[in-house]
Amino acid sequence: MTASSDRIEESLKRARIALKQHPKNIELHSAIAPLYESEQRFEEALPHLAFLVSATSPDAELYFRYARALQRAGNFGLSLQVIEAGLKKFADNPKLLRSKALTFSLRGEYEKAEQVFYHLCTIDKSDHHSLGMAGMLKMLRTDMREGFEEYASRNQEKDVIALFSATAKWNGQSLAGKRILIWSEQGIGDVIMFISLMPWLLQQAGKVGFAVNPRLVPIIQRSLPDIANLVDSDAIKGNISNYDYHLPLGDLIKYALPYCTPSQHAAYFKADEGKTAKLRAQYLEYASQSGRKRLVGISWHTTNPEVGFTQNIPLADFGPLFSVAGVQFVSLQYGDHQADVDAINKQFKDILFTDPAVDAYNDIDGLAAQMCAMDEIISISNVTIHLAGALGVPVTFLTSAMPDWRWGLSGGGNRWYKSLRLERQEALLKWKPVIKRVRERLMAG
Repeated sequence: MTASSDRIEESLKRARIALKQHPKNIELHSAIAPLYESEQRFEEALPHLAFLVSATSPDAELYFRYARALQRAGNFGLSLQVIEAGLKKFADNPKLLRSKALTFSLRGEYEKAEQVFYHLCTIDKSDHHSLGMAGMLKMLRTDMREGFEEYASRNQEKDVIALFSATAKWNGQSLAGKRILIWSEQGIGDVIMFISLMPWLLQQAGKVGFAVNPRLVPIIQRSLPDIANLVDSDAIKGNISNYDYHLPLGDLIKYALPYCTPSQHAAYFKADEGKTAKLRAQYLEYASQSGRKRLVGISWHTTNPEVGFTQNIPLADFGPLFSVAGVQFVSLQYGDHQADVDAINKQFKDILFTDPAVDAYNDIDGLAAQMCAMDEIISISNVTIHLAGALGVPVTFLTSAMPDWRWGLSGGGNRWYKSLRLERQEALLKWKPVIKRVRERLMAG
């Protein structure tokens, strides 16, 4: 527990004592609810938010907070009722409408969620983000047969248009002898996935430049040497005039996917072989002390603020996997999770190794070598599955029942990575059956 958490817990303790004496004190409930929310303890915040909604004249923000807490608690039906009540008082409130779209998605009602995003676009014609979200939902529903145009609208903000005003956006015309700058505007995981389409592009153009997060530069240089120029994504402005066209990396799906299915091709990233061999020898030596011979990397957490709660799995829930004989688990998880790791290693002696020499967030090239040292990887939806798939490491993807657009709504295969296997959740927030299936497969070798 951090110092900040300690202070919050002390504040909560005092407030709970006062609340016993004054159970209907609005100021106390108003003070307690946000403390729980700040610690992601939404179920504990629920009774206080419910009281405030019933005992006050709630504003749109309070309706949103109550609905959000209900979503986190898995009560999607009541969450939708709360949002509808809020919209009766605050018609077309964008924050409540976005929460409504999320609730529909949590309920598996993707077409209804899509329509909410379209409605947001009618309220604000410049809301290109909502149109992009509608496109992603359409791609999910149609197995990526529709939705590309809406998805491409995500980059129609004024500052983006102004940045590239002197260079034409590529619209699929011939690139023979031409120069094109691809620029990445999304998270590391998305960028890694879309890079799978770059080999196709390299065959079409005379020169391809790539503006990308500098954390990816070393592995891209090793893996795709035909890219003519790699530049920092924060320094695009000075490089545009050297090109005939530009295109955001994600928009390649419209032009490349009809001709290129990445999962039908070999892995496109290459790790540092020397570093990989060194790490594997180190991990196997550690594992041998406990009689273990098989290395399995795991990752269990994402920091996604909106849907992370549908994807994250408490480390303790991996317990059935940790009891499989002969397997040494290695943490591939970024962020500080040492308290959880320590608790697991106390329960299952030294079962989860954490290498302090690998920075899973900042050192992507080091993380790639670490992944290639594994026999296989098990992960939730975060950068781990994308990097492992790009490297060709066997990876089991523990997939939420509310999947992202790129995975479709059914099946264990995917169009992005040959080495990736999907284990789909049947009911949202219920991970035990998924873990059970993965355990059976691990035990079978």
